[in-house]
Amino acid sequence: DDDSSSSSFGAVMGSKKLKAVAIRGEDSRPTVANPERLRELTRYIHKLKPDGARDFFHFRQPSPEMIPPAEKTKLLRCYGCVSGCNRITYEAADGEKGKFYCQAANFYARRALPYYGGWSDVPFQATRLCNKYGLNTGIIAPIIEWLLRCYKAGILTDENTGIPISKLGSIEFMETLIRKVSFREGFGDVLAQGIHKAADSMGSKAKELLTDYICKTGQTANYGPRIYITTGLLYAMEPWRPIAQLHQISKQVIKWKVRVNGLED
Repeated sequence: DDDSSSSSFGAVMGSKKLKAVAIRGEDSRPTVANPERLRELTRYIHKLKPDGARDFFHFRQPSPEMIPPAEKTKLLRCYGCVSGCNRITYEAADGEKGKFYCQAANFYARRALPYYGGWSDVPFQATRLCNKYGLNTGIIAPIIEWLLRCYKAGILTDENTGIPISKLGSIEFMETLIRKVSFREGFGDVLAQGIHKAADSMGSKAKELLTDYICKTGQTANYGPRIYITTGLLYAMEPWRPIAQLHQISKQVIKWKVRVNGLED
């Protein structure tokens, strides 16, 4: 359940017609040289950060509607993790279960919530669609934003794309978009080349609709140096958005913002 499409990894596997790599190993753990010392270290680290998942969701109090219903989720921390995060398992009404985590869990929620008038299984279904087709949600999310902007500007329509942009937020929109991009059907072939090339093919007005939120990799610039000056070199020199390093500053700023807004415990 830990598929990876980042850094074009999904595209490389897809070009080789490779869906997964299965590794078989012995069901055993390495011997610990000093078990008591290891237990002491584990207890100490637990005290440093006792509830990472609670802390993370607490940051999001200004948008509680973005938090999935508790009865549909349970914590899914990685084995041996002494920190914890917002990694959870989500169970849909049809019984399908899967990892529901961070950006991949929420990239379509802000579209689906207003469309359906509240929480539904659609954000999870959208995430699973990308997972099954090996697409990076970090790339699909800005494509969706660009499609919507072009639709509002009259550049793109349901008819000239074959994609129901007018139903953006629905599961029908996602199913059509993901299928067309994955199989390069119609306008999906244009989108599959990347958002910058897609915009180039649609003219100067379409290109202008990218400038305020997209970086050179085709991902959103929401960690960029215009917001966090310390990330400037990362954006300038890394071939891909190094999210682990970017989170080192963004999470601290979120904590500060929560405190300033008086939302701390």
